[in-house]
Amino acid sequence: MKIKMSLLSIFLLLSLSCVTTKTPVYNQPAIDKPVQVIVKYFTVSGTEKNNYSGSINFGRELAENTASYLQMKGINAIAVSELEDLKTDYLIKGDIIRLDTGSQGLRFFGLITPPIGVAFMALGSGSLKVDARVFDINSSKAVLEYDGFQKTALISFLRDDENVMKELCIETAEIIASDLANAIGNKEYILKLSNTIQKEVTKK
Repeated sequence: MKIKMSLLSIFLLLSLSCVTTKTPVYNQPAIDKPVQVIVKYFTVSGTEKNNYSGSINFGRELAENTASYLQMKGINAIAVSELEDLKTDYLIKGDIIRLDTGSQGLRFFGLITPPIGVAFMALGSGSLKVDARVFDINSSKAVLEYDGFQKTALISFLRDDENVMKELCIETAEIIASDLANAIGNKEYILKLSNTIQKEVTKK
């Protein structure tokens, strides 16, 4: 019975490990409408990189994914490497603090040793940590803040390091884009956030 349960657990985890998040397609913004949101490429110059030695610009990935999700929600958004004389309502800026692909070996060991293997999978998990701000250009206030926001990938031992990090960029972008889309649709909500953030900044 225990063997059957272990095999079932491995099968389920293998199935979950094969599930991937669909990459959003980034398009240039509509030229016949004003740009509502500018997403600046996230800085990676001071990023702590653990177990990753690749050359992909995840700052660009995260920015373009965020703009893509906003576009999917009907918001005219653009991702840029440098801020130019573009007029917009909202600006998203941020830093990737840490890239950690984790350990594929630990995740695999955790997979084959349930239920204690969950601890090994956690130790081997990949993670992406960012700081980000969304500014309302009209008020010059930050309306959304993400301090040390972190996404973690546990069940991903079948994926290579770059795909693990790409998926974490996609998931982080979707959260930021959804939060801003909800805020744009609710002016009272965005005003409340602005006031709360300003109070916290004053305290610091």
